[in-house]
Amino acid sequence: RRRKPLAVDLEGMASMHQAQQHKRRDSKDATVTRTPSGEDSPEGPQNDCQGFAKIFGEHPILSTLLFVATPLGFVSHYLEWSPQYVFATNFVAIIPLAWLIGKATEDVAAKVGETFGGLLNATFGNVVEMLLCVAGIRSGEILVVQCTLLGSMLSNLLLVMGCAFLAGGMFYAVQEYNQSGAAIQSSLMAMSVFAIGLPTVYTNVLHQEVEHEHMVQVSRWASVFLLSIYAAYLVFQLKTHSDLFTDDGEEEEEQPDLSVCTAAILLLVLTVITSFATDFLIDALETTVEAWKISREFVGIILLPIIGNAAEHYTAITVAMKNKMDLSLGVAAGSSCRSRHRRLRRVGFGLGPNGRGQHGVWADARRVRAVHEGDPLPDVPTRTRMALLVTPFTVLVGWWYGTEMTLNFHMFQLAVLYFAVFLVTTILSTGRCEKEGSTTLIGKTNWFQGYVLLVTYFVLGLIYFFEGSGQHKSLANSY
Repeated sequence: RRRKPLAVDLEGMASMHQAQQHKRRDSKDATVTRTPSGEDSPEGPQNDCQGFAKIFGEHPILSTLLFVATPLGFVSHYLEWSPQYVFATNFVAIIPLAWLIGKATEDVAAKVGETFGGLLNATFGNVVEMLLCVAGIRSGEILVVQCTLLGSMLSNLLLVMGCAFLAGGMFYAVQEYNQSGAAIQSSLMAMSVFAIGLPTVYTNVLHQEVEHEHMVQVSRWASVFLLSIYAAYLVFQLKTHSDLFTDDGEEEEEQPDLSVCTAAILLLVLTVITSFATDFLIDALETTVEAWKISREFVGIILLPIIGNAAEHYTAITVAMKNKMDLSLGVAAGSSCRSRHRRLRRVGFGLGPNGRGQHGVWADARRVRAVHEGDPLPDVPTRTRMALLVTPFTVLVGWWYGTEMTLNFHMFQLAVLYFAVFLVTTILSTGRCEKEGSTTLIGKTNWFQGYVLLVTYFVLGLIYFFEGSGQHKSLANSY
């Protein structure tokens, strides 16, 4: 009899090891049941009480912040503490609120169907940034609002993607992702720079009051067209070309922790609480900026984007460390426009039980084969939502309140966004090749690319940190 190939033997050994790992799962893991095919399928909690216990138990730090910082934020405002403390407590409180809003949105979306679930994810994916921008417009902080919009895009392009590439590269020498989705995202970001750039250049070249009045109207109607592009993109992603954003493989459905009714009520309550917290934070901004000797641009571009996406940023980094780059980039910036819940089977030489190289954290990419199996859940990447949904939404909100919120983001901010998009597009376009056995294009990343993105973001942060406070020191007013 012919001897079986070594690769088949290794695959059998890996399957046996995986079976042993399933038997030793901790009691904290989700309950599993056997499907007719013999696969393990996750089963959700029996009731909402168990669901809440599971959610809070799996995230003790965020849960602690939720029950401590959120009440303190309200207390600090109504007891009229120093504005610095009001700003700090509400800043911290919004982080767990944003995390729980995201979780409630996912649980509702998981039960209402693919199309409506995708729309729900698209709408509430950046509700914290929307509330911050609405509060800023109502308080007349237009510069902070514009910097928050820009900072959210830069944070996902440089900080989150850089951390994901670097963290994943510490465990895998080369990681792959769906390049087709990355190409579409790069095109959308280039279009966003075009939409923001033209009004900015137009206003700053002419320097005439009548042209500024025209720019307000141009920005408002351009925002309407940007929203139409976003709607068309949802149709493109969810209906006409959904195959560009899915991977082949068995589907594995992850059950929600909360019922639809409970998750919807929780989402509504959290949104109301967050709206109050953002109002308290913006009201305390002016005094805090003067006391801390920092600029409004630093608050908008560096600080505020952190609180809206902290939980998503953490997810992007942790899944990158598990070699799930499509999911990581879908959360962080978008090479794949659908979030995926996957499991991986690793087969190869020199791999330990956790998928690491036995002689260190560096695994030989040529000896690793990851089999992706997952259930794609419709989602739109954060940077796309910020550029095509939140930004035009904010301009239209300014129109509603009679405020001149425009797409004139000032020349320096425009230059920063342009170079960031150019750098990310260059990185995502390198290393393209066809997937073996199909015509799908795959991209490849490594830790060095992540380090380049992080250094770029830190240099940008230094510029705004040393800008200083005061109207005469603002980069936005230097031309």
